[in-house]
Formats: sequence, structure tokens, C-alpha cells
Amino acid sequence: MGFLSIIAVLLGYAMLELHRASHTAQQRIDRSRSIIWQVTPDERIRAESDYPFAERTQHVLEPLSRLSQFELPQDNLWLLARSDDTLAMARLTDSWSPQQSVQLSERPAQLTPSYYISELGLNSVLKILSWLPVTREFAPDSLRLGFINTDATPAEIICDREPC
Repeated sequence: MGFLSIIAVLLGYAMLELHRASHTAQQRIDRSRSIIWQVTPDERIRAESDYPFAERTQHVLEPLSRLSQFELPQDNLWLLARSDDTLAMARLTDSWSPQQSVQLSERPAQLTPSYYISELGLNSVLKILSWLPVTREFAPDSLRLGFINTDATPAEIICDREPC
């Protein structure tokens, strides 16, 4: 009887210690996640660009950035170092997404060759050509080079075909 009571006390104490350790570990995980998922980076987080995917895409993006103003930042790996109250964590962010609303149309347009042709002044030439009766489809309101419609949604397409 004494032996079973000692085993019961030890198991009860071990369960309490395991629960306490589990609760502490979960708090560290939650604290680390809240730090790494912040919109504005904390001073404990550092951004890096020396991981295999960034190194490989840099070779592809380097000629693109040399030929145009198109920039795709590669420092999108956020690292949180291990400390007493946090765990080591890493997060890949989407640094390629537009930072301003004007970039919603400018950045995709820079991927099209017609954007650069229109930058050279082809729009002015087409505007003059559109004065001829035979070439009215070259008018600026019908032919827009490098145009990206950021407001196009499937709902608008359905409403064009049938009344909403």
C-alpha cells in the first residue's frame, strides 16, 4: 500500500511538472509567433537574402532589373533568434507585393514589352495615325499599350454580359 501511494504521489508530481513545462513552452511559442508575424518588423527580427531560392532567382532577376526599372527585392526571409523568452523561427514574406496602390498597375505593366514601346513614344505616333479614316482602331481609347486593368473582377465580367 505504501509503495502504491509513493508511486501515485510521484506520478501526480510528474504530471504537474509536465503540465507546467508544456504551458511554459506554449507561451514561448505564442510569444515568438506574435513577434515574427508583426506587420512592422521588431528589432529582434533581421531580414536576409542568402538562402537558396533567393540566390537562384537573383541570377534570373538581375538582367531584368538591369534592362528595366523593375525591382523585386530578395531580402524576404525574416529570422528571429532564440532567446530566453522566444524560440528561433523563420518566416518567408511576400516582398514582391506592391507597397503603394500605383504599383498595382505599374509593376505588371513593366513586364510587358508594349510598356517600353509606349515609353519610347509610340502612343504619339499611333495617335497621329488614328486621324486617318482607315486606322481608327489605333486611337488612344481603343489601343492602350502596356495597360493593366487592376479593377477587373469576375463579377464585372458577368455584369457586362447580363444585368446584375
